[in-house]
Amino acid sequence: MAGFNDEDPRNVRGDRLETPEEQLFRIVLDCLAYEGYGCMTLKAIDERCQSEELKEILSGYGTKEDLCAAALEDGAERVALVYGKITAEARAYLEAAGAGTPSTRKKGEEGADASDSARSVGDAERQPVVYGERQSVGLCWEPEDEGFKQLERLLYRHIYQCFHPKNRIYVLAAAQESQLPPGLGQILPDALWQCFGSVLARLIYQVSQVKNAQVAAMCACAVCGSINLFVQQPKYCKNVFRGQTGREPDYGVIEDLLNNHFLRAIAADTAINKAF
Repeated sequence: MAGFNDEDPRNVRGDRLETPEEQLFRIVLDCLAYEGYGCMTLKAIDERCQSEELKEILSGYGTKEDLCAAALEDGAERVALVYGKITAEARAYLEAAGAGTPSTRKKGEEGADASDSARSVGDAERQPVVYGERQSVGLCWEPEDEGFKQLERLLYRHIYQCFHPKNRIYVLAAAQESQLPPGLGQILPDALWQCFGSVLARLIYQVSQVKNAQVAAMCACAVCGSINLFVQQPKYCKNVFRGQTGREPDYGVIEDLLNNHFLRAIAADTAINKAF
């Protein structure tokens, strides 16, 4: 299993070579992530292009804003492809379960927002249940709960995708949203929201024992923020693992541990009737 790749996030290209245009877009996102939009220039991009073919494609863009827009839109399409299958499965489950958007539910109905407790405190204080050999622990869901299984699959898929060196640049570029001009800064975050975040929040809301839209949103944000720490500060995280264990961090083990950690945290945060 591959280890943390903090030196070169571009060294894995999947099952085919990138086209020249795809190579150019990756150079743009790399420049955006590591130098920032304010320091980016077409000249700097040109200097990174190693072939005349790339330079020729670059010459077709009049401004760095046009070039960034094209690279970010391409990234958004790739994000959609990466999450397509697992997201479709989760959406199909939510539709079959009748899980509407929390804001559409009326006060007093099962699953109503905020202070409406869907179940009693006694129900919320159920004993932990162990799931198989991986020991994924749910504090408020039964093993056969399909919603929990969908949540686990979606979380694990996201963790894997973010850690994969081929995709790391998209996470780094998305984190630059505040540095980008209006319109550009929302492209990747919107794609991640549409393909992952929105489904994650709805799944958390659907399977939680006490259904609270704000808690579901907070849990979804906490998941994204925690994973991004590993992606944006891999050297820091590597130092923590080395210092504590004396060994290099194991990519596969960390994926499992993170998924377990998030499932436990979501269960604990949603199995209460009100915030602390």
